Amino acid sequence: MYGELLAARATRGGGTTASDSEVARVLTGGAGLGPHQVEDLTGTTADIAESWGPEEWDSLYAAPAPIAEIRGVVAARRRRRILATLGAAAVVAVVGFVLVVSGEDAPGPEPDLPQVPNAIPLAWWSDDVLHLGRVEVETPGLEALAQAGSDPSYAVVYGDTLGQVVQVEADGSSAAVGMVEPGEAVLGSEQGRVAWVDRSSGTPDLVLWDAADKTAVASLDLAASHAGADAVLVGFDGEAAYLRTSDGLTDVWVGEGDSAPVDRRSPYATVSLGGRDLSPDARLLAQWTPGESGLVVRPSSEPGRGRPMDVPGTRVLTASFVDDVRLVVVTTRTYLLGRDFNDGVTQSGRFPVADLVTCDASTGDCETSQRRVEDVEPSDPRSGIVLAER
Repeated sequence: MYGELLAARATRGGGTTASDSEVARVLTGGAGLGPHQVEDLTGTTADIAESWGPEEWDSLYAAPAPIAEIRGVVAARRRRRILATLGAAAVVAVVGFVLVVSGEDAPGPEPDLPQVPNAIPLAWWSDDVLHLGRVEVETPGLEALAQAGSDPSYAVVYGDTLGQVVQVEADGSSAAVGMVEPGEAVLGSEQGRVAWVDRSSGTPDLVLWDAADKTAVASLDLAASHAGADAVLVGFDGEAAYLRTSDGLTDVWVGEGDSAPVDRRSPYATVSLGGRDLSPDARLLAQWTPGESGLVVRPSSEPGRGRPMDVPGTRVLTASFVDDVRLVVVTTRTYLLGRDFNDGVTQSGRFPVADLVTCDASTGDCETSQRRVEDVEPSDPRSGIVLAER
């Protein structure tokens, strides 16, 4: 988008628009972008073996990146997406009205859902938008996200800043289904079940929710269990919940009420330490240091072995397995751009942005699935992207 805006303003004598090659030279020689970044923006790379003279530079438009205009374009696109979704809903309502008035016994074919392909095989949230397999949903205040099933088109359940637990269906419809402390985990499983801790009644209850049946299938009073009232949910495999307690880690078989300390050799004993994620079959453990470069996947039973992932970008913020061998990684790259702050002051500098990357643990290969999905503060090891837990 920045490349398109810059190309529209990079003019030479006579008012003609600069070519892609000239824009590429500006970005390479003037903005200091790398060849792969320039190619992303213009579709070509620059050969700047011969430097431009001062008169050539003076004839080109020179200014910081028009961030305010970029935000305006993004807002316009979002409004068009919302209007398109509302238009589809209006069509459904009109068709339903006509069928009722005309007395037709058999309904016509249901309209297709708006197709908004997800860049990764996992539900994710950023900038108040929840990305599912086929739709995008405005969900302000989301803090914890769980995917109920192995496909991003399935239902997801999230906790928000108001303490609500909300289930969102594949078509974007939603309903509140419970309560959770803001910031506490809501964890899903491939079996379509979700777990969280409800502390709203004063007694902490571990809830096991079935997203397909939309009902709580089990509940356990943690205060009366081995885990204790202060236990925090850190892992869930569809049947057993793993709780961090003052004594270490405890597993709770929800529905039976049994609990016992987890064997220290269990991979679940290390997952809650941060910078780690376990594959669904518990065979592989991904490890990274949030905010630093490097991501390693190793067998959970062999701490001495590990395969480094070839992750593009400068920092790894978070990662999550989507199946037994694939991961989604949130990583950052740094652009030399101008930034328009709220007080109207435009400042140039290096600003990192986050990308979504998919990696194959069996080969170590990674590729960028979606570029520049979120701005990242340079000093913050996190980002505004929430990946679904599963």
